[in-house]
Amino acid sequence: MTHFARHCKAFQKHLKKLKVDAYWVNFVPDLFYIAGYASEGCWGLVGPNYAVMLVPGLALDQANAIAKHIDVRSVKKASDAYAALVDIVLKHKAKSIGYDPYRTSEAYINGLRKHSGNRLKWVPITAATTPLRIKKDPEEVKASTEPSKPPSIRSLPREKTRPIRITSLETGFCVKMTSFYAISGPCRMATAPT
Repeated sequence: MTHFARHCKAFQKHLKKLKVDAYWVNFVPDLFYIAGYASEGCWGLVGPNYAVMLVPGLALDQANAIAKHIDVRSVKKASDAYAALVDIVLKHKAKSIGYDPYRTSEAYINGLRKHSGNRLKWVPITAATTPLRIKKDPEEVKASTEPSKPPSIRSLPREKTRPIRITSLETGFCVKMTSFYAISGPCRMATAPT
């Protein structure tokens, strides 16, 4: 189970505290936290025992490959997304849907309210994922406490080099390339891989 799948399960348990049957996620960082994949135009719906992500058609293959723990579905246009989201909610017999009013445009929520009619109650809940996002998994704690060790240049294997001449027009380029080539002298002679 990936850490994204663990995040999704934890959020599904968190729905009881939020007092909603499902939660609509349209904020990219929140969707990435839950699914492991997110981009503009992607929406997520998380219920107590299901998670669905609606993505544009071109993103379907990539989203399926990354977010294996979520049911990923494709939609062609926004009006299809409204209808699909409402159908999914009604199929799972949910009555109240949470959303973040600070991360949702008025047009989106009005479109969903229009499509759902009086069948669903839309509940504004601010920062629903924040209590979970501030807690770190053991793997995240380990990764954040271990010092990163980039390879030193001296530890990289040396290649055979041959001398090359640098002209005055190439001086600026030579200065930029000092991290890649060993420069000998004031940019008159350099070595390059053979």
